[in-house]
Amino acid sequence: MNDTIDLPFPSEPAPEPVPRASITPPPSPQPFVFSGRGSEYFRIWTVNLLLSILTLGIYSAWAKVRRLRYFYDNTSVAEGSFDYHGNPVSILKGRIIAVVLLAVYHFAGAANPLLGLAAALMMVLAGPWLIWRSLQFKLYNTSYRGIRFGFRGSLGGAARNFLMWPMLASVSLGLLAPLAYQRFKRYQHSEARFGATHFSFHGSVGAFYKAVVIGLGLWLGGLVLIFVGFGGLMLIELAKSGDMGEASWC
Repeated sequence: MNDTIDLPFPSEPAPEPVPRASITPPPSPQPFVFSGRGSEYFRIWTVNLLLSILTLGIYSAWAKVRRLRYFYDNTSVAEGSFDYHGNPVSILKGRIIAVVLLAVYHFAGAANPLLGLAAALMMVLAGPWLIWRSLQFKLYNTSYRGIRFGFRGSLGGAARNFLMWPMLASVSLGLLAPLAYQRFKRYQHSEARFGATHFSFHGSVGAFYKAVVIGLGLWLGGLVLIFVGFGGLMLIELAKSGDMGEASWC
């Protein structure tokens, strides 16, 4: 009889616990807070108005910078405020260009109808470029916690959204106006950025048409109520005048 000895096998090491993936909760929405006061802004508005009048509108560029800096400095979100870095000289140059274009259009139209038509066409073609540069200037000169905003949209996109779509809306007698406005807002928001992070726009064309239909329905309903109300008052007054005429006749 052979005696067998069972040798113990070495125990396997217990498996290490798998660390759970850290789940970061989604950030909660942060409200915008405005800490400005009406009395402060009234003083700024009064000084801006007086200096703009005394300088024949030249100070209006500096008034705009001062006004925007007040609103930006007093607007905060997540305990951080905004800053405006606009240069009033650049704003004044842009306004001078706009005044020159309007003057050229006015005098060209007064001198010759064909020249006026050519000046109007020039202003229409320059419109997308002016809007495109305005969007770039406004966002680039706005910052939050030291990080600047920006606008990456191209001039071709501006021409499509500020020239082509409005023309199509006019040709369609307004039927394409909600679509044109949706394209404009999509271009404006989706091409904007904060630092290296780009914004997104999710408003659908159907939502814009729905808002327009609701607005028109409320407007037409208000008109109907106004006409019905005035018509009822007129009928009441006519009935009263008829009763008074019968009483006097008797």
